[in-house]
Amino acid sequence: LHWGDFTRLLWIADDLRYVTGLDPNYLFYQDPERYLLLLALQQGALREGRDPAELIGREFSARWAYIGAGHPGLAESLYHSDNALLLAETRAGWLFEIRPQATAVP
Repeated sequence: LHWGDFTRLLWIADDLRYVTGLDPNYLFYQDPERYLLLLALQQGALREGRDPAELIGREFSARWAYIGAGHPGLAESLYHSDNALLLAETRAGWLFEIRPQATAVP
């Protein structure tokens, strides 16, 4: 979710799509609302009761979420979500699978 992690992720998996890459401003220019949602996720500024996994799945059509070590609060929220499954944890961050029901549009 953080553009600073992009180069590492792109090197490992260049066949995947990423929400932000070289510059998060591209997301802002394309879709300001989703950009602001991404910032809220990164900063832990979601309203009480909002499930970050559901938002990541629905709003970004994401099947996975990589959370860099600089965002432990978001990682903990995903860990406690019924819509996310922790797949890997390293010093660099956490990889979560976003469960399919979280990506469905209501």
